[in-house]
Amino acid sequence: MGMGMSDKKIKKSDLTRQHILDAAAGLFLEKGFAATTLRQIADRARMKAGSIYYHFDSKDDILDAVLDSGIRSIMERVKAALAELPAGASHRDRVKMAVQTHLGQVLQKNDYTLAFIRTFGQVPKEARDRTRTVRRVYTEFWIGLLEEAQAAGEIAADIDVRMARLFLVGGMNWTVQWFDPDVQSIEEITDQYIEIWFTGVAPR
Repeated sequence: MGMGMSDKKIKKSDLTRQHILDAAAGLFLEKGFAATTLRQIADRARMKAGSIYYHFDSKDDILDAVLDSGIRSIMERVKAALAELPAGASHRDRVKMAVQTHLGQVLQKNDYTLAFIRTFGQVPKEARDRTRTVRRVYTEFWIGLLEEAQAAGEIAADIDVRMARLFLVGGMNWTVQWFDPDVQSIEEITDQYIEIWFTGVAPR
């Protein structure tokens, strides 16, 4: 059965919506949320500014979709990478894979993920609050990963894994400020993160 007219319209509408979000993510990353206008988003998406309202109610509505996509894309990649590990993988290896995948998304120029990381602190509190549910899901994912390692004896029993998660993920997100691929690869940075995180910096 061929594609009907309504299916074609839906497909075209979805594609246009994605173009708008791609344009917005790039602009939020380059200029910040406050300095980005709907006209700039429309120009980059190669459409009339008024046409945006067919897909989104406001710039805040676009922001919500970009932030949501940013956190969901990184979470889905990390979960998919862990699913590919063998069943008997150590918890250290599981954390390492999660770290490497998260860093890959942060450092390999995923506009949605970078827009989330770089603009999150700049956007209105109301916008941050609207992402609370998806952020909580990713937070609990990392806490669960670390709690499993702790239960298996691979993380000290007296470590607060919620605090540990803040140090670990916060540190990874900050790499966008100093990462230089000519100095270290993502794999090399991952190795250092895991060595420091699991073994520490005290003399051995």
